[in-house]
Amino acid sequence: MQTTRLTYCLLLALCLTACREMFYREVDFTLEGEQPMLAISAHNEVGAPLQVQVYHSFLSDQPYDTQQHGELTDAAVSVRVNSADWTTEMPTPQPLDTVDIRVTHPAYPTATARQIAPAPVNARIADYRLLPNFWLEVTIDILPYHGQEDDRIGIALSNAYLRIENSRNRRRTQLRMDHIYSNDPIFASALNIELSGYYCGNSEHALYIPAAQLQQQRRIQLLLDAHAFWSDTRNRKEDFTLISIEQLSLHLESRTAEAYLYEQYRRVQRGVQLYPPSGIPEQGDTNIMQEILKELANSLGQQEPVPPYTNVSDGLGCFTLRNPCVLTAP
Repeated sequence: MQTTRLTYCLLLALCLTACREMFYREVDFTLEGEQPMLAISAHNEVGAPLQVQVYHSFLSDQPYDTQQHGELTDAAVSVRVNSADWTTEMPTPQPLDTVDIRVTHPAYPTATARQIAPAPVNARIADYRLLPNFWLEVTIDILPYHGQEDDRIGIALSNAYLRIENSRNRRRTQLRMDHIYSNDPIFASALNIELSGYYCGNSEHALYIPAAQLQQQRRIQLLLDAHAFWSDTRNRKEDFTLISIEQLSLHLESRTAEAYLYEQYRRVQRGVQLYPPSGIPEQGDTNIMQEILKELANSLGQQEPVPPYTNVSDGLGCFTLRNPCVLTAP
């Protein structure tokens, strides 16, 4: 058995050596002829004053200011809404406003970005009930969406608790639901994480629906689960009974396509790990190429990455807008 494993490892090493060009690429941040660019960070909510931060790019010859985290305090930021005059006063975007940002600095090319503010999401929690396996089934109705067709609608946990009692010792616990799931095929149209036949998210990572799929009213069923609690082998579901359902609310928001793509990039960079619903084993299929790429990513993790996503013209970074709301159970 040991010989077989050793042979496999040797063959894998030879394969990786032969395929070195497939996986390995050096990144040069000091290429001749490359101009330094402005890096913009502007992640904003509709209905709140716009905020824009400007930084040195990776290609800048100027050293990063460690106290300011590389922020450029002398860049000039101008904004216009719906093609009106440019102004240095930060506006408060409203739904469907077209917002342009222009950033200038004598050491960099002018950077620009545009967003069309997403419309609000109109939805309600229509029903909810506890299933025998302590999953909380929530039904929501989403009215037709009236924003851009390439917007995305995200659904995430806000608050959801069960008060339960252990029948063995009569101890009561407030149980926090930490994962949200659905097997509705509408979620197949976006880059949602899928595990064991369920699309899954949590309080930080939403389940996304393309706005184009919401031209008519849709009823969607969701499952909420306390995966962290039930993954503890000491907590057997048959030992608990429900006392009450408390503080049930969901976080919904519309995002521009760029905000959605930026969130997907952050998921990849952070290595987000989610789990299937409690009681359902995670599928054990192993993709050897994915394992190899994961190991390579870990070994190259100390290198400075080239940002793979930007919507800034002649610059780096991202300008995004989102329109959040909270649904509370009746």
